[in-house]
Amino acid sequence: MFIIEKGKREGVLIQFPKLREEELIEYTRDNKIKNFSDAFDILDWKVKAKEIAIISFSSKTLDYIALATKKQKVVTEKNKIEFSHIIRLHTLQIDSIKEWKDIDFKSFLIDERKTNKEKLPSKVLELLLDAIKQNRKYLMDEIERLITLQKFSNYTLIGSVAEQLLQEREAFSSALDIFDSTTKLRKDVLASWIPDSKKIKTTSKTNKEATINLSKNESISFLEGIKRTVQEETTIQHDLLNFDGFMAGEHNGGYSKFTLKDRTLDIFYTNRTALEKAIGIDLIYYNERYNSFILVQYKLLKEENNTFIYRPDKQMKNELLRMNDFMSKYKNDETITESKEYRLNDDGFMFKFVENKGIKIASSELIKGLYITREYMNFIESNNSPKGLRGGTIISIEKTPRYLNNSEFTILMNKGFLGTKGIQSNVLKDLIESYFRTGKAVLLAIEYEKK
Repeated sequence: MFIIEKGKREGVLIQFPKLREEELIEYTRDNKIKNFSDAFDILDWKVKAKEIAIISFSSKTLDYIALATKKQKVVTEKNKIEFSHIIRLHTLQIDSIKEWKDIDFKSFLIDERKTNKEKLPSKVLELLLDAIKQNRKYLMDEIERLITLQKFSNYTLIGSVAEQLLQEREAFSSALDIFDSTTKLRKDVLASWIPDSKKIKTTSKTNKEATINLSKNESISFLEGIKRTVQEETTIQHDLLNFDGFMAGEHNGGYSKFTLKDRTLDIFYTNRTALEKAIGIDLIYYNERYNSFILVQYKLLKEENNTFIYRPDKQMKNELLRMNDFMSKYKNDETITESKEYRLNDDGFMFKFVENKGIKIASSELIKGLYITREYMNFIESNNSPKGLRGGTIISIEKTPRYLNNSEFTILMNKGFLGTKGIQSNVLKDLIESYFRTGKAVLLAIEYEKK
């Protein structure tokens, strides 16, 4: 008989009545299992903590693996447990798994009728997961990803590489929210984000902090951490990128495609050195419906004396000059000829300042930030703007109040009220095609309708 040693306990083994499977397990349009929740009482499990949950709908099978999060109490002595990132095991027969012959499997089962149960001993969970992976080898990568998500779900990535990923994350998130103003798409995708676990180094278990370690000449992009099933497309069909010699495989860091009804969004990293020198940007979002570009340069607000600020440097000033040069060269004085050409602001160039709090792994929330137009940035850089105590320019929520927050920016972009038009849009198309193959990465998002 398997001997249970005292020590750490993690993970839960939960049984539901077979009749409840049809009630709880629902699928989305793209055949993913929807999150569900139920009430249980488990003693040694902190609220908000995530655990691996192995789910059974009979006494003879294991049917699903999921991440389970304990919420606040909903009924007397019971907490709401939310199940997410659900993987179907396709009715794994318990008796067929020889690795479990010495384990009293039923003694660990938690069901809705039993109270004051505990989590699994760590050794039992390890044995269960290893046996499942061996008997469902085609699910091994998915299960490993789930385990990694659970392990690092409360950790925050810090350090120089995390700062790069933070800016890429915000660009990616903005693109998703512009495309889907409900924010459901962004929350679903980001909740599964995690970098390669081999590159994560825990620096403080007390503060739940970690860094990304890269070897010499090694690079990383945010898209690499997106769940592989999202990155399922291998070709790009949009006319903007269909020029001679282009191959989807040339992208640094991956390509993702998202579809909502009759609209599609392509997101990928493309090379940028020459393009950045021409206009100075980190995110390009093109909305075909309005023939409109928005171009965003990302900067990090750093904490000083309990407030987050940014002090403009030479690089930012040079980026602003390049934007100004472009707008001076390609002024748009054309009269609109149809409703979709109308803009509240047809500048197209923006800066976004993001609070540098690190990246919370598997978090779906946007980090607080400020979107500032090129025109307003010129004012901030002028002698007329408010200055810090030493006379220098400071960007912060208090010092630069005329900004757009995350939701304001994405709603205006989604409805086509911001962005370039006319000659500016046409010139930018040419620039992107000309500079597509050289340099480091910029996030390019293209939204278009099915034809």
